[in-house]
Amino acid sequence: MLTENYGAEEMKVAERCQPDYETMIARLLERLAREAKMRDALLEYLKGKTVDGKMAELVGEIVTRCNSFQCELDGLIKRQEEDKK
Repeated sequence: MLTENYGAEEMKVAERCQPDYETMIARLLERLAREAKMRDALLEYLKGKTVDGKMAELVGEIVTRCNSFQCELDGLIKRQEEDKK
């Protein structure tokens, strides 16, 4: 009887540890959309002008964040597909 309960507890732990990919992907998509909107607005404001200093840092940071979020999103989607198998 004790081993049956122990097995049931292990199953509960395993179920709790499974990542909620849908929620994680949705949150990341929201963050990516915000950053992309900011990036696009900033680039529209600049209209092809070359900038330097703090403005260049800002543009670089936003573009880097967009790329980072996209890479993270791609990785999550890949992990989700692998876990389904």
